[in-house]
Amino acid sequence: VKDTVKWTGARDLEGHLTVANGGVLQVNCRLSMPEGGRITVEPGGQLWINDALLHNVCGRPWAGIFVQQTRDKRRKGMVFSNEHTRIEHALHQ
Repeated sequence: VKDTVKWTGARDLEGHLTVANGGVLQVNCRLSMPEGGRITVEPGGQLWINDALLHNVCGRPWAGIFVQQTRDKRRKGMVFSNEHTRIEHALHQ
């Protein structure tokens, strides 16, 4: 994701998901990650998880959300969520 994108309908992904520098992804729905899949938020990227369910639809483990930062630690990816967000089957939260 390199632009501002808002997902409001259920999604079933087949691979890894990356929110790039300058990208903003708003997830307002059920998002199924593939077994072993991961979400990466690069420095300068933003992931907003609002009233969403992130899981694997078959109950298999997926890697989770990984937030990257620059070597000098001045910039990092950002993840925001609210109290109605659920993350299931993730190895890394």
